Amino acid sequence: MPEFPSSRTRLYVDQPLAVGEVIALTEAQFHQLKTVQRLATGAILGLFDGVNGGFLAELRLEKKSAVAVVTSQSQILEPLGELTLLFAPIKSARFDFLVEKATELGVTRLRPVLTDRTQGDRVNVRRLRETVREAAEQCGRVELPRVDEPEKLVRILEGWNQADALYLCAEAGAALPLHRASKPGRGAVLIGPEGGFSPVEFARLRSLPFVVPVSLGPRILRAETAAIAALACWQAIEGDWQSRPDTQGEA
Repeated sequence: MPEFPSSRTRLYVDQPLAVGEVIALTEAQFHQLKTVQRLATGAILGLFDGVNGGFLAELRLEKKSAVAVVTSQSQILEPLGELTLLFAPIKSARFDFLVEKATELGVTRLRPVLTDRTQGDRVNVRRLRETVREAAEQCGRVELPRVDEPEKLVRILEGWNQADALYLCAEAGAALPLHRASKPGRGAVLIGPEGGFSPVEFARLRSLPFVVPVSLGPRILRAETAAIAALACWQAIEGDWQSRPDTQGEA
């Protein structure tokens, strides 16, 4: 089944999709399609629901509303590996950037982590989920990463499945490519806050058998840069960059 062309408008819909369904679009989607993109009745959209894959649909515009008639399936939802990013909240604009790029890089779960040096403990999870949705629409994904409520680092560590490696992106340690996952296609990456982990946290992390300290090179990286670098390394070593078919030249 061909992949969905990236140039076509794509929308996430919060209802099950199937060929023949008539999907009522939201007011925001109606405004985006008619006023911003200036699409007309008959335009072909891409739709996905996060469960059933990707679909093509024909847009039908009314004066104050719009529907999309699902005409065919364009993508099958293929099982992804499990790639979790644990990260301390950072300043708003960079926070959105981190979440957007993590979605583009194939993260399946985002876990905000509250540490001793986290700058503020208020996380707008609703906004993060909206950022995830927009990024998924843009990058061609047909599923949405899970976004958790923020949780304290100590509680996450206490409840961790010790069979799963947790890659600690620290300033010291072996290079990430030297450590392969304990379970192929499944991994978790932990990025510290601005200013790094506290000495107590760092000692605790280094003492746990499932924590694998890794390095992202000789320079100190911002949190969002570290996250992007670590996820890119992971995808190149264990993720879907290895097996993805060559789609160059597709419409």
